[in-house]
Amino acid sequence: MKRLFNSKNHGVVDYLAVIILAVAPATLKFGGLGSTTAYSFAGVFLALSLCTAYSFGVVKRLSFAIHGMIDFYLSWILILFALFALRGNERIALVAVGACSFVAFLATDFTEPIETRRATTRKAA
Repeated sequence: MKRLFNSKNHGVVDYLAVIILAVAPATLKFGGLGSTTAYSFAGVFLALSLCTAYSFGVVKRLSFAIHGMIDFYLSWILILFALFALRGNERIALVAVGACSFVAFLATDFTEPIETRRATTRKAA
């Protein structure tokens, strides 16, 4: 099945999610737990993106397929935590970000980008 997003599109979504999570607490006036949750997930998503072997990665230690698997679990953890532990704007915003992350997971083709396979093959040789 052909997916809508490739690794570059997914990278853009990843960094947008980081920005939204980092800005949401101040703009939506989150309380302590909501702010901590948003900033924590922003940091985790940023670290995941920086460590993934794709166009927007810097360290390139994680395969794009592993990135996808981690995205799947993180999106559900964020959704469920927000639903059961938060209220008001915090709940709505973080469930929305988690849901968007899950939709991005569903829309992305997580087969490794060709440039990643070539780089890995060269290093092994």
